Amino acid sequence: MVKKMTTAGFSLVEIMIALGLLGAVSMGVLELTKMMNQNSTKFNVDSDTTLITNELVAILSNPVHCLATFSGKNAVNTASGVVNYIKVNAEHRYATNAPTGNSGVKINAYSLSDSDPDVDVPSNTTNLIIHFARKKAQVGSGDIIKKIKLYVEVNGTGLITNCRSLSSSSTDIWSRGNGGDIYYSGGNVGIRTTAPTATLTVVGTASISGQTYFGGNVGIGTMTPQAKLDVAGEIRPGSSGVSVGGSCLYEGAFAYDLSAHVPVYCNNDSPTKHWAMMGQSLDYGNTPAMTLTKASNVLIWSSYFSCVDVETKLLLA
Repeated sequence: MVKKMTTAGFSLVEIMIALGLLGAVSMGVLELTKMMNQNSTKFNVDSDTTLITNELVAILSNPVHCLATFSGKNAVNTASGVVNYIKVNAEHRYATNAPTGNSGVKINAYSLSDSDPDVDVPSNTTNLIIHFARKKAQVGSGDIIKKIKLYVEVNGTGLITNCRSLSSSSTDIWSRGNGGDIYYSGGNVGIRTTAPTATLTVVGTASISGQTYFGGNVGIGTMTPQAKLDVAGEIRPGSSGVSVGGSCLYEGAFAYDLSAHVPVYCNNDSPTKHWAMMGQSLDYGNTPAMTLTKASNVLIWSSYFSCVDVETKLLLA
């Protein structure tokens, strides 16, 4: 058999075999490219649906946004179309049928349902179900379903009166309450310590501005205070600006005058509040510290006093 040769030195058969091999390789490359595109599309859609769901969890964790979106909706079982967007102040976010994210994925619909075993409206929980449209390049049929667990309060007919999202992640420690409140009920909280021994344990300096309220006894230097304020140790009242006769703010307050070396209290027996020494009036000069009638008895000595101030003026009427 004589091979028919081309001018390049290849036979027709060899060329045909080469073309066949090239076609097979091309088909393989096309199939591989298609598969890679599908995987890339799936990855992008999966990433976008996860990111969108997480962002919706964050948005709806604020009861203001959640209630603005779902107020008056039936929490037990609302078919697709319960809302067409998520309301954040004056904005409408993640509207249905609008391309979203890098993949352009769309949300077909939102619905509410407590049919899953882990939610129950009488126990104040239901699911927000997000129906994402599946891209043409993705394998499978039907919507891609993502769920967000909601805390809900309902009226007598099952319509939502209050709500917020609940995180299902063990890494999300804090929960959101009413308004902007957050709370944690899992145990003790430690700041700069991994072994808190009380509801709040702070290792280091704490700075508090504004008023502070304590509902029980307060102990300083003691873990078992027996009174509203129980101090195990010395108390040193501030002395800056404190001097006998000087002005003070709160009647009954105690301090110490370092110049006069005497404890003082805030007295209000004159038109203005002033610091006075314990057991004395501030009226010095010719004004007597106290006035006695002839029938009055004067205590000179008792178990409570060891001496008498000879400079104290007595005026006998």
